Amino acid sequence: MKISFETTYCIDTSSLIDLKKKYPPDSFFKAIWDDIGEMVKEGNFFTIELVIEELNKFEDKNDFLVSWINHHKHKLILHITSEVWTAGKIIMKEHPELLKEEKQVKYIPEADPFLIATAMVNNLIIITEENKTSHNRIPAVSEFYGVRCINLLEFFEERGYKIIR
Repeated sequence: MKISFETTYCIDTSSLIDLKKKYPPDSFFKAIWDDIGEMVKEGNFFTIELVIEELNKFEDKNDFLVSWINHHKHKLILHITSEVWTAGKIIMKEHPELLKEEKQVKYIPEADPFLIATAMVNNLIIITEENKTSHNRIPAVSEFYGVRCINLLEFFEERGYKIIR
């Protein structure tokens, strides 16, 4: 997968769901979805396979977001490389608080450490709606590794989105 030299983002499950619910594409937010689609095509906007797997547990197969992801999946989804896998294992060992107990018991893979590892290895900015002050969430663990995290509103500001009357 070719990653651009421009500012590049990797989005979490929480932000994908919020993006769909709060900024639906069939309203005046269509321009946001169009811009993100262009960013995907240009190699500036990604997610990882484990985020998509989490998302598929919450969303209906006929849902707009699932369709949108399927339409963009060849350029949207970054696969876990051996370097990312190694970094993810280190993150899980150093920050077990990031892992959800119910997933550990059932041996369900956890997206968060690998999202952080992907961002770390590929120099990406993570977009997540997770609480920035909780020690067991993506923003706090990302900060520990020097990975920048922003939420959707901060992403919109960086992209220069404006609503003008």
